[in-house]
Amino acid sequence: MKAEKKFFGKTKEGHPVDIISFESSGLMRGELISYGAALKSLYLPDRAGVMDEVTYGFGSLAEYEENRCYFGASIGRVANRIKGGKFFIDGTPYQLTLNAGENHLHGGFKGFDRIAWDSELFLQPNAATVVFTYESPDGEEGYPGNLRASIAYTITDDNELSIIYKAESDKLTPFSPTNHSFWNLAGVRSGTILNHELELNCDFYLPAGDDKITTGEIRSVKGTPMDFTLRKRIGQDIDVVKPDGYDNCYVVNPAETDLRRAAILYDPGSGRKMEVLTMAPGVQIFSGNTTLTLPIANGLYSQRRGGFCIETEFFPDAVNKTYFKSPLLNPGEVFHSTTIHRFSAD
Repeated sequence: MKAEKKFFGKTKEGHPVDIISFESSGLMRGELISYGAALKSLYLPDRAGVMDEVTYGFGSLAEYEENRCYFGASIGRVANRIKGGKFFIDGTPYQLTLNAGENHLHGGFKGFDRIAWDSELFLQPNAATVVFTYESPDGEEGYPGNLRASIAYTITDDNELSIIYKAESDKLTPFSPTNHSFWNLAGVRSGTILNHELELNCDFYLPAGDDKITTGEIRSVKGTPMDFTLRKRIGQDIDVVKPDGYDNCYVVNPAETDLRRAAILYDPGSGRKMEVLTMAPGVQIFSGNTTLTLPIANGLYSQRRGGFCIETEFFPDAVNKTYFKSPLLNPGEVFHSTTIHRFSAD
């Protein structure tokens, strides 16, 4: 395992940003940056050993600051949408910033994706770990409590990428982080993800309204275009999913262990496969329906439906739906959640 930390640049506010490059003996190589605690790049071998970039990332810090695309970014304090940006804790109302029409999305205007985190690199013989840390002050984007958060990425020689989220707060506060990488296992230059095959370990999903806020219903996927319990091509039913394709949260099936399989994404052309395991109760899938065509790193371009997101998280708007698993973090409690990505090719 090889890894190295270097200076990437300074934000407009003058905060230094690091870039950490890594390369495993399994040929996986990539980059992380401390701006947004983000996965900037990941190259994987196909079944013939040919390497290609499989995720979206910009080439410069200025592009990350100018474009709010969430490419590879850590999301928080709360991933996904909160209706009206409002919730109550013990009868006390809280109003978050509204950055998605009349709703709050992905932590607000200054969510985790817009922060220059501190970073530390720990190198072991068979793995590299990068720990990003940030202290979010009481009232930031309307959230209660001083929150100390850490996000640790570990890359192994077995071509495994794990993300461990930890946090503590001095007040009761909602906390539901995720990672927002856009995956194209055929290679970013290959076109859309419609021929990728997806399998979800999820028998139920959460319907949402036109505003993309969950209705509160938990519905079976059986007999619907939402059913990925058996592996199928993403493009098979995408155009009958309203309003514009997949952007839905699923309920991860329970298991005897906290860490359980949520998804398998497979590209039959290259043979690249990604298995996702998580401790989170839900997984949001997003087929890049609104992704813009933008120049990204290494002379490549993003495009509509050119990347697929698999976001492990609490259910959207769970803070307002008491029958969903609660995302509230108690003062003195340590939040801990792990998501693992296992890569292979066959």
